[in-house]
Amino acid sequence: MSGEAPKSALVLVGASGVGKSTVATVLGARWRIRVFDVDEVVADRLGASVGDLVIAKDTRLEEERRRVALAGLAVPATAEEARIVVLGTSQVLDEEVVGALQVARRRGAQVVELTADTAEISRREGLNAPRSVGLGAPRAMLTAMLRTHHAACEPLADTSIDTCERTPEQVADAVEATCRLSDGRNSAHSRQ
Repeated sequence: MSGEAPKSALVLVGASGVGKSTVATVLGARWRIRVFDVDEVVADRLGASVGDLVIAKDTRLEEERRRVALAGLAVPATAEEARIVVLGTSQVLDEEVVGALQVARRRGAQVVELTADTAEISRREGLNAPRSVGLGAPRAMLTAMLRTHHAACEPLADTSIDTCERTPEQVADAVEATCRLSDGRNSAHSRQ
C-alpha cells in the first residue's frame, strides 16, 4: 500500500517496544517525508541514548525532551513540510507536550497510538529471559505500566493500532488505512 502523507503531521505515541520508530521509518520512506523522532534528536544532542540518560538520572533529559517534542509538534505551514513525529513514551504524561499535541490535532495532525501486549513487548525488549527472583515481578510491573500508559494515550489519539504479530510494513499499512490523508478524509475514532 502506498497512501498519501498527511497534510501536516502524523504523531505516533505508545509505550517503549511497540514499534513507533520502526513504523515511522517505513512510513517516512513510503511517503518521502521527514521522521522527527524526539528520542533520537535528544540522544544526538545529549550524546547518549535516552535509556542511558534515564539510568544516569541526567538532569538535562526532561527539559530537553520537552523542548524537542514541542519543536516537533509545531504544525508545518505547508504539505511539503509534513512530517512524522515520534514521541517518547513518557511524553504523553507531560502537560506542556499534551497541550501542544492537542493544538497540533486541532490544526490537522493525526495522532496514532501503537499498542502491544505484555508478552509481545517482553519478547521485543528481552524481558522474557530467565532472571533472578530478587528482581521481583517485572512482567506484572510492565503490565501495570502499559495500562497506565494506554489510559494516558487513549484520549489523545485518533486511533489505536495493535502491533502484535504484525510486521512493521503491516502496521504501516494499518496506519495508512486509518489516517486522515491529504485529501481531507477522516477516519472515525477507531481501534484496530
